[in-house]
Amino acid sequence: MQKRTATWITILGLALLALYFFGYNPNVIFSTTTKIIVYPAEEWELVRTIDGNLLSVHKNHVKNYVNNYSVTEFQRGDAVRFVLNHKIFEQEFIKVGDTIGYVYSNEEQRRLIQLRGQLNVLQAELEFHTTGQKPEDVKFAEKKLSLAKQELETQRKLMERTNALIQDNVISKEQYDLDLNELKVKELSVELAQANLESVDTGEKPEMEKLIRSKIEALSNEIDQIQNRLDLLTVISPINGRIAVDHGSMLVSSMLLSTQTIIKIISSENPIGIMPIRLNHSAAIEKNAIIKFKKSKTEGRVKSINNTAQPVISAPYIFYVVELTNNETYTFGEIQDVVAYGSKIPFTQYLSYHMNN
Repeated sequence: MQKRTATWITILGLALLALYFFGYNPNVIFSTTTKIIVYPAEEWELVRTIDGNLLSVHKNHVKNYVNNYSVTEFQRGDAVRFVLNHKIFEQEFIKVGDTIGYVYSNEEQRRLIQLRGQLNVLQAELEFHTTGQKPEDVKFAEKKLSLAKQELETQRKLMERTNALIQDNVISKEQYDLDLNELKVKELSVELAQANLESVDTGEKPEMEKLIRSKIEALSNEIDQIQNRLDLLTVISPINGRIAVDHGSMLVSSMLLSTQTIIKIISSENPIGIMPIRLNHSAAIEKNAIIKFKKSKTEGRVKSINNTAQPVISAPYIFYVVELTNNETYTFGEIQDVVAYGSKIPFTQYLSYHMNN
């Protein structure tokens, strides 16, 4: 093998010297053989993380960036169910906005029911105080005030913990807002109980009615926040495409006990290819260069070129994004042999490129 390589180098060297001596150095189209991996232009994946949260990732392979990345967090102890919309599996094609599934959070639902119950009690109290009646049991009003103060003190301690957690990015901004709103509700509860006690003693009720209305507004805002969060737990597709069946990655995920893919949708339009070109050849393969598959009629054009080199085995390579131009059926992830045709270069440079392979 080494003898054949030495012979080839000798022949090329003699050819270069002969061409240089006679002053004949024509331009030829540079070409090189490489491999290409076929990718969808876009893909969207919904996965379950090891801690039970939902992770949504929308990738754009053409521009090599993540269009959207979101995490839906749930509280510890919350029983969460994700229910797939099985009707989408009967569809050959998924459209933007199609419902993928629904997330049900028992804790959020329980909290919503609790707040609505509190709201009903407040509305009943408001009606009670606006009809000319008032409590006559001072001791009952005093107990109510004492309980409200205890709940406020507990909420203040929880809020101190929440402030620390939000600074460490451990909880979401939505959870912080909910806890802060709950603190305001507890503060209003103390004021309400204090005013209620004074109302029992003095018989004055206008301030009492004002506080009840303020508390009703605060509870209504918190209910709206939770309802909006529940509405966001309807998962929809952000892209057009078809469902990817990938048992291999699902098996690897389950073996590694990391994330588990719930569903993946891949764009079926405008597929692309990623191919490596040796760094010392990359100057001859420019944007819009023609790419031809060896075993099919598939062709493509270079759409974009990475501006950094990556080491592959023992040499640096530049990676190219290729836009496939004909409407064939592709298996995403397949690797094919291709020929990349570049610009015209002097024949001596062409020989030099291939001698350095």
